[in-house]
Amino acid sequence: MKKVVLVAAILVVLVVAILILGMTAYAQQYSVDVSRLIEARVTRIVDGDTIEVTWNAGSIRVRLIGVNCPEESQYYYQEATQFTAEMVANKTVWLELDIGMYDKYNRLLAYVWLSKPASIVTQEFIEQNMLNAMLLLNGYAQVMTIAPNVKYSNLFALLQRTARLSQRGLWNTNSSNANSGSVVIVYITSTGTKYHCDGCRYLSKSKIPITLEEAKKRGYEPCSVCNPPK
Repeated sequence: MKKVVLVAAILVVLVVAILILGMTAYAQQYSVDVSRLIEARVTRIVDGDTIEVTWNAGSIRVRLIGVNCPEESQYYYQEATQFTAEMVANKTVWLELDIGMYDKYNRLLAYVWLSKPASIVTQEFIEQNMLNAMLLLNGYAQVMTIAPNVKYSNLFALLQRTARLSQRGLWNTNSSNANSGSVVIVYITSTGTKYHCDGCRYLSKSKIPITLEEAKKRGYEPCSVCNPPK
């Protein structure tokens, strides 16, 4: 009996420790130099981790920092490319630069924000508004850290681990949607239990993109107001 109680106590301590560590990580804050942000318009989706934008009255190709999406001949290429298109195609984005500005192909290296960040942002905001982070968290990319651009490298590694443990996206080799080449994007909120179409009034306070397959896997149900895909 004493052994059972001891084991139970140890498990409780471990669970509490994990929760505390998780909350601490989620509360982590990051600084952004908003004066250096580049506002640009996305004009073309090259693939999951590369886009083209208008900037300085011209067009430039942008390579997302810290992530590597599947290439055209690789598993989950179509899904990753479509996700990026769903998120930023023909939209205004904000580009945050790191230390190195260009790669050997003369592509601008950047963190791509869907919403303009404040000078201090939380992990939650990053997960919901930075395309690089969203690709990792939803399993559309793997971490690819190349110095000196390492500002968010620790967070990116954490997001990849989360996606891998949850078997999201390319980490789920048994996914029927992945094998069929189709992916449907819906949206959830930070507190709700429903998934929604883009534009639903329930997305006014938070709007987190997710695949329909993953939303259903996590137990979310369709919103009765916007009637998203089922």
